[in-house]
Amino acid sequence: MLPNQIIDQYQADNTFIFENQKLQSINLSGAQIPHIRFKNCNLLWANFSDVNAQNAIFEGCILRAANFKQANLLSAQFINCNLIEADFSDTNAENANFSGSQINTIFINACLLNADFSNTNIHNTQFTNANVQAACFDSAKLNFADFSHANLSQANFGNATLTDTIFDNTNLSDVSGLPADNSYLYQAPPPVNNSPSYQNGYLLGYEQGYKYAVKMLNDCQSFDEQAWEKGLAASAQNPQPDTDFTTGYAKGFMETYREAWAS
Repeated sequence: MLPNQIIDQYQADNTFIFENQKLQSINLSGAQIPHIRFKNCNLLWANFSDVNAQNAIFEGCILRAANFKQANLLSAQFINCNLIEADFSDTNAENANFSGSQINTIFINACLLNADFSNTNIHNTQFTNANVQAACFDSAKLNFADFSHANLSQANFGNATLTDTIFDNTNLSDVSGLPADNSYLYQAPPPVNNSPSYQNGYLLGYEQGYKYAVKMLNDCQSFDEQAWEKGLAASAQNPQPDTDFTTGYAKGFMETYREAWAS
């Protein structure tokens, strides 16, 4: 279906369910489609930026790499959807329901007040500067989730599994369900070399290796034992590395790089 066909059908009957449709790369940017419903649709690379889709329902949909930037998704539902690489930056998703979905997603500056992330699989996801107040993460699995500078006050992490989670300058007032031992916090293992240059290289490589591997996997590239060299070349943080820095960078980079491929 073409974008105008979807709009025409929606305007004729806004209770109509778009079901089992192949809608890859559909562009509905800026559309007024509150209460629209998609079920088991392929919406790969779909563009929903700036849409008004409050109370919309996406059920069992492929929304990989979909663009929801600055969309109005108030009380929208994303039930059992593939949201890998989707972008919800600056989106209003207050009271939205993401339960059961696969999330490897960008929520930077998003409003996720009272959002439901229960039973979700959240991996390598950015909640930076987001308002996640009173959100529910009950029974969710979070791995490499970044809540830096986010508002998580009154959020519920009951029965959730957290590993390598980042809470840098995060509002955690009245949060419930976080383990008391802080074992879920992201902490790079200490380098074995005492050289400051080696340590700096190791920590930078450890940070970048996983991200580089995820990018390669998304681009369908193969495992590369020398990937650290490309990562170092692309890094602007140390344009003229010395031997200790390079050795440490390679060590840290490949640790998390291999980890990503193993998972």
